[in-house]
Amino acid sequence: MGEFLGQILGPLAQVLGLAQGAAGGGLPALLAQLENAGLAEQVGSWAAQGEQLPVTAEELATVLTPEQLTHLAAEAGTTPDVLLERLAQELPKAAAAHSQRLQTMPPDEQA
Repeated sequence: MGEFLGQILGPLAQVLGLAQGAAGGGLPALLAQLENAGLAEQVGSWAAQGEQLPVTAEELATVLTPEQLTHLAAEAGTTPDVLLERLAQELPKAAAAHSQRLQTMPPDEQA
């Protein structure tokens, strides 16, 4: 996972009111939120072999509130627009890497 994305996901989970740690939160919770917001096809493609469907900054902007974006951008030291563009670039890669890690873990260790 890119350093930028790592800087964002911790604050993002907090902003979204999601629990962090083994019980949930972080990237899995963000992916679930995207799925619930109508981006399930894109999120599903990131975990599958083959073509990864893109997500746009505009699509991400519909999932996160302006308050969340402002807070996250401040945490990352950037603007909301730059934050959305970078998340759009990095999330598919991070989700694919997360999926690959899960495939190599014993089921009782997957969280």
